[in-house]
Amino acid sequence: MRKLMALLGSLLCFSACVPHHQTGTKAAVKQPPAKAIAPPQEAVTNAVTSAEVTTPPSPAAPASVRPPRLPVLLQGLPADDLHMLAQRVEKVFPEHAWKTIADNSRLVRRRIEQVLQQNHSPLSLEVIPAIESKYDPYEVSAAGAAGLWQFMPATAKSLGLSCSPLLNDVRHVEKSTQAAVRYLKQLRQRFEYWPLALAAYNCGPARLARFLRQQGGWQPADGLDRLPAPRASKAYVKNILSLVYARHTGLRSFPEAIPVRQVQTRGADIPHLGKALNLSAETLLRLNPQLERIRYGEHVSLQLCIPDDAPWNRAQDAISHVSQAMEAPRFTRVKPGDSLWKIARRHHLSVALLRRANPHLHNILQPGQRLRLPARHSRSNRNPLCR
Repeated sequence: MRKLMALLGSLLCFSACVPHHQTGTKAAVKQPPAKAIAPPQEAVTNAVTSAEVTTPPSPAAPASVRPPRLPVLLQGLPADDLHMLAQRVEKVFPEHAWKTIADNSRLVRRRIEQVLQQNHSPLSLEVIPAIESKYDPYEVSAAGAAGLWQFMPATAKSLGLSCSPLLNDVRHVEKSTQAAVRYLKQLRQRFEYWPLALAAYNCGPARLARFLRQQGGWQPADGLDRLPAPRASKAYVKNILSLVYARHTGLRSFPEAIPVRQVQTRGADIPHLGKALNLSAETLLRLNPQLERIRYGEHVSLQLCIPDDAPWNRAQDAISHVSQAMEAPRFTRVKPGDSLWKIARRHHLSVALLRRANPHLHNILQPGQRLRLPARHSRSNRNPLCR
């Protein structure tokens, strides 16, 4: 009986669990809502960080202007060397010394720049005359170097620069600059780096080559203190590069150069020509440092440099009048104890020129004897700026 009752109870439970069916429609079974699982704290932090990174950026600020590229003479040098060059400027080029250089440069620097551009050379080379001669074409060193670029006589001759009683190519602005540029480019090609070429310009290529062999080579990254050159040449290179760096950074600047032009003339009297051009004789001689004399006859063809705004047409009449007067000869008297050599030396002549002006002259001179002396060779005719 008990077994029968347990069987009936099981059947009733099974009937209650079976789902009921409707005609053509399945009863939807309601599912319990899924329980939300909180993410770990680390995941939340990472999500916030990711959101910050991917946030669209604010409008970009204008890009900073890049500093201008270093001049070719400075390229490859360590940063410490550039810092040293900046500090050296004040020591080598104080304001009072720089003013003299800057004033001198106004008369010739534009012509130097033109030659550098024509020869496709670095414009930074224009600072070399500032070191060599303070931009004074009449500068002569104790060793005999002369001109803007301070050529020694043997070097000047090897570069094709000539000197005569009338004209001096070593002081000629364009001719001396063309020779210097050719020489510097040869040194640059031989020694590969500009600092070495500058050192060779100062001490000579043969001497620099010996120092270079002893050290075993050099490149700009090695620094200027290890430059294989004599101490004086090292200082010379540093002075040049310090001025290049000062020009690059604006610590030192040249004033505006005077615009000039070239004119052709036959004969000239510089003092009279200066008055006609509204210039002083000294300014005209500084514009034309190649002149050995201040007066030239019509037989001498000259190319002169004058300011752009100078009244050249008005000056030509004065040139014609004065150059004709220059053809008149002058005379000198023989003094007791004089010889041809003494007279020639006194008047800056050769004995040959003196004999040519006096074809009937005998070897024995008499005190008081009158000798012919062309006016253009008189002592007062010498360029007063020549040293």
